[in-house]
This record gives sequence, C-alpha cells and structure tokens, in this order.
Amino acid sequence: MIANLPERLQLARASGGSAATAYWLASRLLRIETYKFCATRLPAGDVELDMSLPTGYAYLCIDSKEAMERCDPNVLATLDRNNGVSVADTVAGGGRIYAITRGNQAVTQQRVEFGKGYTASPYPMDLFIGDREAFFSFLYTFPAERGKGLARRLTAHIMNRLANEGISRCISHTRATNIGSLATRFRCGWRLVALAYSFKPRKRGFIRHLPAWREVGCTLRAVRIRS
Repeated sequence: MIANLPERLQLARASGGSAATAYWLASRLLRIETYKFCATRLPAGDVELDMSLPTGYAYLCIDSKEAMERCDPNVLATLDRNNGVSVADTVAGGGRIYAITRGNQAVTQQRVEFGKGYTASPYPMDLFIGDREAFFSFLYTFPAERGKGLARRLTAHIMNRLANEGISRCISHTRATNIGSLATRFRCGWRLVALAYSFKPRKRGFIRHLPAWREVGCTLRAVRIRS
C-alpha cells in the first residue's frame, strides 16, 4: 500500500506533476533523491520596492537579535516550526528570515543566507556562498494561504531588497518533488542551473551543473561533508 496515495495522485495531476512523480518513484524504487538548484541574476542599481499586499497582510524581515525581540512571539513560533533550524540560529549565523504575516501568524516565509551555510539535503553539504550571492531555502506557505500568490510576492520582494543591497545573484535548492516552491521560483524568473543527487542512506551523492549555472554566473560551492 502506498502511503499518502491521495496526495501522490494530486501531485501527478498538477502542473509539472509528471516529472515530480518520476522523481518520487526514483526515490521510492531506486533510493535516489534529487534536488534542483535554481538561480537568477538581480538587476544592478536602485529597484523600487513594491510594498503592496492585500488588506491585513504585512512584510516582515528578521535580520538581528533586536528584530527578533520586537517580533510577536506567536509569529516567531510559526517561523521556527518551518525554518529547518531556529530563527535565532539563522540570525546568529548572519542569515535572515523574510515573511508575510497576517495577524499573529506567519503565512509564508523564506530563509536567506550569506557567506556560509549548511544543508543536509539531499546529503550533508557545507555551502560557500559568493560575496554577492544569497542562498534561499525553506520556502514555506501555510496550507490555508496557498494559491494566493503570496510566496511569489514574498520572493519578488526579497529579490528587490537584495538588489538594492548590491547582491547580484540568488540561488536556491529545492526537492524535485516540491512543484509548488519550484513553480514560485520559475514565475519569478529563476532558471534551473544544477541537479543534486544522493543515494540512500544519503551519505554520498554528486551535483551535475547545467549550462545555465555558468550563464547566470553562480559561484556557490557545495562541499560534501565526509563522515
């Protein structure tokens, strides 16, 4: 019996679902996990920030201990649950959490890191992020808020803010079956630049760079951590 069969059938019917289903089958049958690296160039110079959101929603950026202390505890708790690591650890490492809030809840969020990061997926890697690059991970939207374009608005908002700070490229990696997050990237002009494969029990794998990696100008280095 296949676990979560209704979800898998829904996945197959969605746009991009056929490819996502193939990746899921590869994971189940061949024990090969696949992640997609996507990237985009940012415009140089000043970019106008669009702060417009539906009534009741607001943008949030947590980039310091002081910003954490000002944040509503309920919002902070929802951010922690869907960030991979705690917000405090992200900020302590020089990263940021961007979100759109509604009342005392974060309805969509995105972690952004600079300099050096870490990921355990699809296998443990240290990430060495270029001086003018930003690494995006853990894009999450609360289920009841999906389909409203909020993740796309948040991603575009972050891109414009980073462009104004002199960041020239944004890079992300996303599980190949996560068609929602990938669709958000592509709608914001990102390109598929590399594929990362791991072979369970996820202690080994490799990254295949596509021609777009060089065309976008990515300098990020992902170094496998050897146990």
